[in-house]
Amino acid sequence: MTSTTEPSLEQRFKNDLLPNINWETVLHTMGLEPKSNNDHFISTCPKCGKKECAFYPNNQC
Repeated sequence: MTSTTEPSLEQRFKNDLLPNINWETVLHTMGLEPKSNNDHFISTCPKCGKKECAFYPNNQC
């Protein structure tokens, strides 16, 4: 059982893990070639390889 002063697992995820995710690496692992564009990444569609897709990481989950 956790104490009341100890942060929940969800809060620890939001505070410690989520801000440190390297989204460019995640997209590369998915087989995409992302290009950073301010607050999002641009890549070609993983299905057709022709259309351009935008990926917006949501750090506010």
